[in-house]
Amino acid sequence: MGQRDPQAIPGHDLSGFFWQWTPINFGDGSLFFHVNNDEMGDAWNTRAAWAPDGADAQDIAEGHGSMRTRLTAGTRWPSGGTLSLALKGAPEQVSFEPLGRFQMRGLGYTHPVWGHGMHHGPLRVEREDIDLAALDPLSPENLHVQIPVRVIGSDGREGIGVFEQLILGPFAPLGLSSFLDGAD
Repeated sequence: MGQRDPQAIPGHDLSGFFWQWTPINFGDGSLFFHVNNDEMGDAWNTRAAWAPDGADAQDIAEGHGSMRTRLTAGTRWPSGGTLSLALKGAPEQVSFEPLGRFQMRGLGYTHPVWGHGMHHGPLRVEREDIDLAALDPLSPENLHVQIPVRVIGSDGREGIGVFEQLILGPFAPLGLSSFLDGAD
């Protein structure tokens, strides 16, 4: 807590930033996937893991995955996607069906005063009401979202999870060519 941490990425001069984070719960285990890509779609930070219920550390399968994402027209928000995996015990593919949308700015991300991780001393609180229907989806403070999702595995397993995403700048794989353009 305290001052913001700039999080430099060694060896990368990014003009675009892409982030996805997807924790998922199935009836028999949990799946986790995250990825950071550069503007061309090349991953520089990614991980996938499957933990069957009751697993010990040696039972957790780890590796990588690949997400094929769809965007809601005129936004940078995910409208669904398919995650492909090669993890022992996990479905080979998982499809995401959105159930709603949560603006991460409600947790302090991108807020000028209540930025995520900023310490303000004991017992300082504030309230902010956000009219989701009226906000501009391409305003920088509204780009970072979590989408509660129902998930369906290629093996028929169903679960529930979160599809968090933030895209800043160009991102060629989804046809985004400027800092704040929306999907076609």
